[in-house]
Amino acid sequence: MAPDRIQLYYSTFYLGVRQAVRAALSESGIHIAQIAVIFCTNLGLHVWSMLAQVLRVSLERFYNLTLSKDGHIHNTDILNNIDHAIHSGFLKEGDLYMTISVGFGGYYGCAIHRYSKKVNELCI
Repeated sequence: MAPDRIQLYYSTFYLGVRQAVRAALSESGIHIAQIAVIFCTNLGLHVWSMLAQVLRVSLERFYNLTLSKDGHIHNTDILNNIDHAIHSGFLKEGDLYMTISVGFGGYYGCAIHRYSKKVNELCI
């Protein structure tokens, strides 16, 4: 594939994910500053660094503490990251957090959640 076509793909990818994030924030009436942490699939920091720039948020808000140890675990990165954040005390009762999922074929999704220990106890 030609380099300019690859660049175009990534440009539209980041804009598409940004639009999904903006739509989720708008629908929930929440500002991104209220989000304590952002959980994503473990695709590498270069992807999330660019998205952080596009969203105008700090890369430190993107949870990446499992990336070096666990790498990319198909379909479970986000759940693994959330579990790790809970057990490490990084995610606290009442925190709002965002999940951004990216998958094969260029699909992506975004959701906003509030962490509740009671609900989590039922799930784990």
